[in-house]
Amino acid sequence: VNTFKDKPVVCWLYGNYANTAAKLEESGKVGVFPSCERAVNALARLREYAEFLEREALSPSSGFSQEL
Repeated sequence: VNTFKDKPVVCWLYGNYANTAAKLEESGKVGVFPSCERAVNALARLREYAEFLEREALSPSSGFSQEL
């Protein structure tokens, strides 16, 4: 985990590793998911959010403007 401090880390543990999963979650550095698919989906959503933030940063006017 320390090698990739700026990257998201997720895991899926196969079998009965409840204690290990709890320790990983408590560390606040690793997302633990009940299935491989859920872990992959979480990474996909993080990438979509990063792309959204990049677009917002490049946009001339960030935020919403309302004219009354």
